[in-house]
Amino acid sequence: MPGVVSEGSRARYTWDLLVLVAVVATGLIIPFQIAFVRRIDVLGSVLVYGLDLLFLVDLWLNHRTSFRRGGSEISDSGEIARHYRRSGFRTDLLSVIPLDLLFIASGAAAGGVPVALIL
Repeated sequence: MPGVVSEGSRARYTWDLLVLVAVVATGLIIPFQIAFVRRIDVLGSVLVYGLDLLFLVDLWLNHRTSFRRGGSEISDSGEIARHYRRSGFRTDLLSVIPLDLLFIASGAAAGGVPVALIL
């Protein structure tokens, strides 16, 4: 089916590896910024927002990736989207929300510095 990525393809494995590296990088960068930087670091912010964008693309790609049911590969885009929305979509959606932007937008930041960086 056009526009559907096979779950076993080399491209999908490569993408999943890239996302894994991004998750590890996020797990290292954000605690470092909170613990040591104590100010908004432009390079760190650009990197974190770039990783957020990558996770947003992954969210879209997961709606386009086939899956297996009973040993058969399901490649119907409507069925893929329904399956993903029932399985991991909510968690993935919550994980791509940039919380520091929500702090800034809600006024919970002091002097433009997110609350997490002030602590």
